[in-house]
Amino acid sequence: MRYLKITAQDDYDNDVIDAVYLEFFDGVNPKAVAEALVMNTAEQDRGSLKWVLADDINGNGVNDEVDGDLARSLARRFLQFKWWKVDRPFDRYLEIYAEDLDLDGKPDLVRLRFHQGEGAPSDETLVRAAACVFLNDVAGRYVAINEDVNGDSPINARDSALVVDLCRDFLKCGWNNVRATKPCSILGSP
Repeated sequence: MRYLKITAQDDYDNDVIDAVYLEFFDGVNPKAVAEALVMNTAEQDRGSLKWVLADDINGNGVNDEVDGDLARSLARRFLQFKWWKVDRPFDRYLEIYAEDLDLDGKPDLVRLRFHQGEGAPSDETLVRAAACVFLNDVAGRYVAINEDVNGDSPINARDSALVVDLCRDFLKCGWNNVRATKPCSILGSP
């Protein structure tokens, strides 16, 4: 299964999240297929996440500025969920994956799974979850299913907007679990 794992930490020990790691996995292999690092460049940049080092995370075969911009956007959206700690252990992470519910060849369901713990994502490390189902197309109508994802107590429209915006950005990566099917025939080969 393809998924994105996002973690954040305070690398400079200045009580600010200054590094966000994006790891794209294909299956349950312990090694990421593609990665991105978004971080601050100096003390005066606290929280700005200006510096980006990204692989080809949108899958177009080119490692370019578009990948960096997408990585930066995903990192900034992730930070709005406040699913991180500035103190060790940095064991909170977000797992994101997309599926094709209506089997039309396009992802329409994106799941966000908030984990705390070491190792591969599992039910034992799962703390909470959210999802967004896009109806007809990603830019159009949607149904967001979420709880208080940003930790500000009420479950409100802001929580839904955070989920939808992150899901839309994730879909721009093209990193999903949609399998292209070939036409089949009930008749055998001649």
